[in-house]
Amino acid sequence: MGLEVEKVDFKNEDFLNFFYSLEKESLLLKNWIENKSLSEKGHSLGTELETWIVDQNKQPNDINLKLLSHMNNHQMVPELSKYNVEINGTPHFLSEHVFSEMGAELQNLLHQLHRGAENFNSSILTVGILPTLKKSSLSPSAMTPYKRYMALNDALIRLKQTQSFQVHVSGKDIFRSYEKNIMLASAATSFQFQWKIPFSLSRRVINALQILTPASVALSANSPFVFKNQLWQESRIPIFEHSVVGAPHLGQLKRRASFGSGYIHESVFEYFLENLLHFPILLPVQFDSPLEELAHLNLHNGTIWRWNRPIIGFDRDGTPHVRVEHRAMSSGPTIDDSLATMAFVMGASMALAHTPFPYEHQLPYSLLVRNFYNAARKGLTSKQSWVGGNQVDLYKLIKEVLIPLSVEGLKMMNIDAGEIEYYIYEIIHQRVKSMQTGADWQINFINKTNNFKKLTEVYYENQISNKPVHTWT
Repeated sequence: MGLEVEKVDFKNEDFLNFFYSLEKESLLLKNWIENKSLSEKGHSLGTELETWIVDQNKQPNDINLKLLSHMNNHQMVPELSKYNVEINGTPHFLSEHVFSEMGAELQNLLHQLHRGAENFNSSILTVGILPTLKKSSLSPSAMTPYKRYMALNDALIRLKQTQSFQVHVSGKDIFRSYEKNIMLASAATSFQFQWKIPFSLSRRVINALQILTPASVALSANSPFVFKNQLWQESRIPIFEHSVVGAPHLGQLKRRASFGSGYIHESVFEYFLENLLHFPILLPVQFDSPLEELAHLNLHNGTIWRWNRPIIGFDRDGTPHVRVEHRAMSSGPTIDDSLATMAFVMGASMALAHTPFPYEHQLPYSLLVRNFYNAARKGLTSKQSWVGGNQVDLYKLIKEVLIPLSVEGLKMMNIDAGEIEYYIYEIIHQRVKSMQTGADWQINFINKTNNFKKLTEVYYENQISNKPVHTWT
């Protein structure tokens, strides 16, 4: 959805023409896959970090376009609301020190953005949902004035065929709302990574990544409060889903924002066929580009928000390749926290993808979906269904099973031993041992102080230190 559009009012003819193009491109992709034409070149990684601009009172500050104009950096782009800026890391090929190299780049970009924000008496926060955020701040006037956001808002409302999106999230408190636009979705900010995978590995790796996603969302949980209501450990998950498609209801089979509908059985084409057959077109932009660029297929895919989203991209020589975008991780608390969770998830996924008897044959998808939402709701203390029909505590599963798998997978990827020691043992293992994620730290702070402004001030000081969250006091 980084593409700007020229208009927001579409006609029936636009939808029909877009569908014809989408159908042709989908068939072309099917042909490429059947003929094994997708890239088998090695792994590469990219990252996206969504941030908050806050003023001196730690309230959201709607200056993203002013700040970006001042920064003049193509790696920094606007988001849905005027309060948010996204930082895009440079793609990196897999190497021994890839995680520390990516971390250093992101830390430098975040520091640059901090320095730029100081010119506007503001600072930059990386957090799943801003603790001081007020409902009144998310009015339509806070939308970044780009046509793509207005068109997307109008399209989702048209698709919903009602005047509002019902949002209903129950935790310690209950939050219920009827939204007339999609601005509430902008409250949910994330750290995302894209992983380019050799095609022959893509089915097993993406399935494994789905199995690891409950652990990912729990380890990175960092959004326990929504307008001062304590909801889920990672409230960002239901808030985003409900904001764009409404609260789930009985009889709803496929949701546009969801965990997904199943494992891959043969190839990623199954996702794109599902896109074509089950999800109405939102933005029927007609591209004057060669069929082989898959412009319509990729735009349509970008308006379907699975927490693990397969993507078709292209190598520098034009060969199509498979990437997967992992969208389940919260923004923050620190760069090193995010890189550690990313390393953990990738390593464990790689190890699972090479097991002789695939875990996706042992863990029904319906139980995996339940695992995911349990992890978002309860975090590390959630109960999880695991292979063999066992119910386990997630923190025990991570310590006893998944960390060893992650180390095994990272070694398979030739990651430096020092990187494994730092990110897995010194951060992930210690985070689980301390039982302190970003969400846990926020909840403990509020239980002691009941002061959200102070929470955000102390959080910011801890964030800029880049000390892992398990060490915060």
